[in-house]
Amino acid sequence: GSPGVVIDFVNFPEKLKNYKEKIKELEKIQEGGLALKFRYVKELTDRQENLREILEIWLRHFRTLLVNNLREGIDGASLSKLKKILNLLQQTNYFLSTTNVNSRLALEMVMLEL
Repeated sequence: GSPGVVIDFVNFPEKLKNYKEKIKELEKIQEGGLALKFRYVKELTDRQENLREILEIWLRHFRTLLVNNLREGIDGASLSKLKKILNLLQQTNYFLSTTNVNSRLALEMVMLEL
């Protein structure tokens, strides 16, 4: 669905490696409790990670999940939760790029939905 992303992954294998690492981290924190999720956010903000890039990776991941669930005919509750997460990620990404929002607080709000 995104030829530009595929070309980037082919030309820059470290981007693909980073993408896979971030998805593994996301899946791990989704299974954990709030303490793990908030600790992860603290680490991200303390390390001065590129939060917009991470949010883009998460958006891509949840969009893929949504499309796969639509194809498989998964129940409406799962689809509703995925749509809610996607909307929150898009809003957070927008606020991080256009305002002086507290990035840690914004990501903690995302973690409450995961």
